[in-house]
Amino acid sequence: MKLLLRLALMALAAVGAKSLYDRFRPRMAPVGATGNRVVGETLTPAVREAALSVKNATTHAAHEVAGAAQQAIDELRDAAASPVQGGETPTTQDPAPVAAVGSTAGGREPLSAMAERDLGIDDRS
Repeated sequence: MKLLLRLALMALAAVGAKSLYDRFRPRMAPVGATGNRVVGETLTPAVREAALSVKNATTHAAHEVAGAAQQAIDELRDAAASPVQGGETPTTQDPAPVAAVGSTAGGREPLSAMAERDLGIDDRS
C-alpha cells in the first residue's frame, strides 16, 4: 500500500512538472532567441570589423614597406648613375639584383611574387 501511494505521488509530480513545462516553455523560447539575436547582432559584426581592420592595417603596412623599398632602389639607381665627384673611387656593385627588383610593368612587383622569388617557392608544380 505504501508503495502504491508513493507511485501515485510520483505520477502526480510528473504530471505537474509536465504541465508547468508546457505552460512556461513558450515564454522561454523568445528569451533564448533574444540572447542569440543579441550575440549575433553584436559579436559577429565586431569580429568582422576587427578582422577587416587588421587586414587593412597589414595591407597598408605592406604597401608602405614596398614603397620604401622602391624608393631606396630608385635612390641607389640614381646614385649609381651619377658621376663620381672629387677624388672618390667608385665602388663596384652588381647591378643584377637592383635590375631584378621591380621588373614588371610599371616598375612594381606584387609582394607575393617577391616572396616567392626570394624564398624559391614554385607554385607551378
